[in-house]
Amino acid sequence: LPLAEVYRRVDIIRAAYGHGVDVQITGGEPTLRNADELEAIVRYVVAAGLRATLMTNGIRASRALLRRLAGAGLSDVAFHVDSTQGRKGYANEAALNELRREYIEQARGLGLAVMFNTTLE
Repeated sequence: LPLAEVYRRVDIIRAAYGHGVDVQITGGEPTLRNADELEAIVRYVVAAGLRATLMTNGIRASRALLRRLAGAGLSDVAFHVDSTQGRKGYANEAALNELRREYIEQARGLGLAVMFNTTLE
């Protein structure tokens, strides 16, 4: 979506639900968006008085990007990691715990709440 449309939708959420509501930045994979635009979205959400949560598969959520987004006001990051994604080198859910630990380390010390999403089959 163009930034103007993202901002319009944030404004609608703010008008409908008020201050302090969580806004999930998602839709496909948000880290595929230009980092400047992603940071601008986080800043816009926060300036609107809302909480920004990044919903990502984590593949491009580097520590540098997470640090930048945390600096812009990101509150939470939710990593979608599960066996339905068919990630190479991970035979099952237990094996994916290694990857989950890596993602926790990416966010450690940045002031972000870290969550993991899993798809039920």
